Amino acid sequence: PPPYPAADLGRDFIYNTLGFYAQDDFRATSRLTLNLGLRYEFQTVPYDLTGKGSRFLDIQDPTQTFTFGPPIKNPGYKNISPRVGFAWDVLGNGKTAVRGGFGIYYDVGNIGSALQQQVNGMPPYSVQQQVTSNPTKEIIRVPLDYSISSKAAVGGLQTTGYNIKNPYSYQYNLTVEQQMPGG
Repeated sequence: PPPYPAADLGRDFIYNTLGFYAQDDFRATSRLTLNLGLRYEFQTVPYDLTGKGSRFLDIQDPTQTFTFGPPIKNPGYKNISPRVGFAWDVLGNGKTAVRGGFGIYYDVGNIGSALQQQVNGMPPYSVQQQVTSNPTKEIIRVPLDYSISSKAAVGGLQTTGYNIKNPYSYQYNLTVEQQMPGG
């Protein structure tokens, strides 16, 4: 069904993602090469171009009301991602190699759906109505204006945590390569 009749769901969120990366290969010995890198990737605080931002600073505080401003604080200022890798020529003849690597990877571009879902039930621009019971044991017929008896409906809240963190993963690999006879 359409949203609450007084809802104002139109939003145009804007934010930027930026990333910087540096890496270098170091020949530690004639048979061992190390690859070291560091990535710093973050996003700016998302805000609505029309200024319709609201949030709860601490969703666990039952006395708190919404405040105006960006829906989340910047989750990415500490997204520092090291990368390390190596290549080892086991026998020194270039035919057997062991390679490995490790890195931390942040996902800074996945917030769009959370921001859009937050709009659906965040005061003061929108209120969700949820039918929770039927105390009169009658069929509830919802008229076209979507009003429901206060005995049968309760306002709902849908928001994104203000202190949200960027998801990240640890990725690693280890391979052994052997050149077969005949090249």
